[in-house]
Amino acid sequence: MPHYGSGTASYRDLFCYRRPSAKKIEAHAAERRPLEIDGVCLYVSELLPAATWSHQARTYTYRLDNGGKPVLNSFGHTFLSPTDLLRLPSGSWNDVDKAIWQALNTEQLLVLGSEQLAQPLPADLTVDSWLPSLSGRPRLTLFDAIFFWAD
Repeated sequence: MPHYGSGTASYRDLFCYRRPSAKKIEAHAAERRPLEIDGVCLYVSELLPAATWSHQARTYTYRLDNGGKPVLNSFGHTFLSPTDLLRLPSGSWNDVDKAIWQALNTEQLLVLGSEQLAQPLPADLTVDSWLPSLSGRPRLTLFDAIFFWAD
């Protein structure tokens, strides 16, 4: 599970997806074509008991090893959009949705959606000026404060 943190925010992301068939992976590896996989990406804060999630597509590139078996070569993804949270991929994902809500509830994590995370931080809160707003708004939002990450 990848960890992201800039000192002001720290979180883990967990990608839940349905595994593609071995045949599909082999075909993409043989043709060196990227394989796009839909799933749900869950962000869990390490600084407070909160989480959010949404639909995400990740791209995986496989190659064939010397024995002809597919090996993961690379993968890529974007970060969640603070304006499009708590959204499932198209299709039947109700079982995943239910499992996520149940796990977060069991761990007593507050689930935050776009409406809550789009709230601007209080005007009297002092924040490092270098921190850009991920939401594109002039003032930093709660999403920026919890899930901002810079390399």
